[in-house]
Amino acid sequence: MVLHSTRWLALSYFTYFFSYGIFLPFWSVWLKGIGLSPETIGVLLGAGLVARFLGSLLIAPRVSDPSLLIKAVRILALLTLVFVACFWVSHQFAWLMVVMVGFNLFFSPLVPLTDALANTWQKQITMDYGRVRLWDRSPL
Repeated sequence: MVLHSTRWLALSYFTYFFSYGIFLPFWSVWLKGIGLSPETIGVLLGAGLVARFLGSLLIAPRVSDPSLLIKAVRILALLTLVFVACFWVSHQFAWLMVVMVGFNLFFSPLVPLTDALANTWQKQITMDYGRVRLWDRSPL
């Protein structure tokens, strides 16, 4: 199966914001459902936000070669998936903290790197970037 570049980008944006659109509002509900206190939930969510900041700040700029963008996006997506699966391994605070930080650290650079890929492809092939980015708001 061959997926055109514009469709791949649109699907990438869609899945990112679809998953984040589910994660963001319902994550604290799930944490409360497993018995965590509001204070603990706040600490986990706060640590996740710090990790998102650090992931975008430290990981995304490391990929400066345009030929490595697709590989970097795939590796980060795979690492994110591994950390998502780890959420169900244990409900201990320390474990959830490590998993929350790891998930957000690798999830956050996906959009800047996908934007860099879209910019590279915009220069190489003719594509309607606005139409591609339209798909990132539809899941929200």
